[in-house]
Amino acid sequence: MSQYEEPGQRAVTVPFLMRNIPSWSVPPVLPGDSWRNVVRNQPVAMICKQTIIDTLVASPWQIASRSPVNDYEHEVDYYTHLIEEQDGGYDVHTELVLSDTLDIPMGGVTEIGRENDEPDGKVLWYQRIDGATCMPSYNLELPVIQWQYTTQPILFPKHAINRMYYSPRPEITRKGWGMAPPERIYLGFELLYRGDRYYANLLLDTPEAGLLDLGDMSYDAASKWLESWRTLLFGTDSLKVPVLYEHVAPAKFIPFGRSPVELAYPQATLRYMQILSAGYGLTLADIGIVEGETGTLAGAIRSERRTSRTGIGVARRKSVAYWGRMLPSYLKFEYIERDDEALVAKGRARLANSMAFRNMVDGKFLEPADALQQMIADGMITVSAVLPKQEPEPVIVDVQQFNHPVANQLQKPVPASNGGAGEIKTPPGAAKSWVVERAETIASEFNKELVQAVVIAGGVPILDDPVVEITNPALLIQLESLVGIEDPTEEITNLIVPFAVPVVGQSITKLWKGE
Repeated sequence: MSQYEEPGQRAVTVPFLMRNIPSWSVPPVLPGDSWRNVVRNQPVAMICKQTIIDTLVASPWQIASRSPVNDYEHEVDYYTHLIEEQDGGYDVHTELVLSDTLDIPMGGVTEIGRENDEPDGKVLWYQRIDGATCMPSYNLELPVIQWQYTTQPILFPKHAINRMYYSPRPEITRKGWGMAPPERIYLGFELLYRGDRYYANLLLDTPEAGLLDLGDMSYDAASKWLESWRTLLFGTDSLKVPVLYEHVAPAKFIPFGRSPVELAYPQATLRYMQILSAGYGLTLADIGIVEGETGTLAGAIRSERRTSRTGIGVARRKSVAYWGRMLPSYLKFEYIERDDEALVAKGRARLANSMAFRNMVDGKFLEPADALQQMIADGMITVSAVLPKQEPEPVIVDVQQFNHPVANQLQKPVPASNGGAGEIKTPPGAAKSWVVERAETIASEFNKELVQAVVIAGGVPILDDPVVEITNPALLIQLESLVGIEDPTEEITNLIVPFAVPVVGQSITKLWKGE
């Protein structure tokens, strides 16, 4: 019989010291409301969650057409007004849906009302549903069931429901469920919660957990002293001094835990906070707590870039897909990028790509249309772009490269000192010479399509849309001699064809004959 038991006592005496060891593992299944409470009891998690929500709510958005031809202005205005007004507006609805998405395994759930309740019907209204009252099913046609607060489970067809959730579960028994950040990093939540609770208890006006060794005091004396101490601590009197007496050995307090200095609480807490914020795809700098590397501007910029690809980027991508499922196939929901750093980086990329493509186009390695398509595929150009219509370049043909009797008779490029006739050239950009004047005279005399086919001005174009240029002034003399002939078609054709390539010569003949 223990000294604490009474004579004849049958009931079990509870031991004075009991230690309750909590389980250290992720709970297999918890209802949605329990996960919400987990997040609400952790301030850092609430800050991370609200940072993601605030970023998406504050981001400008628009509904645009997927077609570069038709802008669907009426439909765009209708769905823009619907999102701005329905279910409290874009701001309220986004906060509610994202809150469930970031808290519970079911994620955000919304019921959609379509015209005539048809799968491809026009969306008339939508209403957010409490995700904690729903569960997924294995039926692809009826994917969601609402089973709480109703006597009969409600089945939702897939065209009348919309969901947004994180990390789909791979287990067959958990098909259709997600894994929100609190469930993914639950042990991080537990670590930070225990640390906060321990530190908060240190600030309370209560004795630390431990043992008070009263030395050589007897049991009766110690019990009386303990009872008097309780009486002393009761009340509001500020002057309370407990006193020990009738003992020789010194009293000593033996604490159960370790001091905050030994535990290195600030460093440990910072580590737990980093784990928790990383679970949301953020850093401590994103939520306003400056950490080691991001104390500099370069570190902050790297942190923002990483966040735009993880926490904020994933939430934005899921939100775009969520709204897109409520729009027709020819419309899309998109956020308008206002990040200065991203815009500057994209501008530099466009400049570098344009210079590279220009070199490839000039070097005949790539066609302009192919370069444009590549920039669109790389995301450098997001609007419909059409290459400008290019005018055909005139083909300059020099009669000296053809060995023809008529050409040899018209001009011999031999210096006069050697007995030749020399060359007659008109420098580009010079004043109007006799060559140009004679060419204009011939054009006005004939007044035929020949003006659009041949330019004879020593390399200086006369016509607006020439097909060929022949830089041989001697040909002018032969053409001028034909002025006055009633039908000089055959003579002009025979005269021009030797000075041009066959294809050009055939085009000139067809133009002259009016074909």
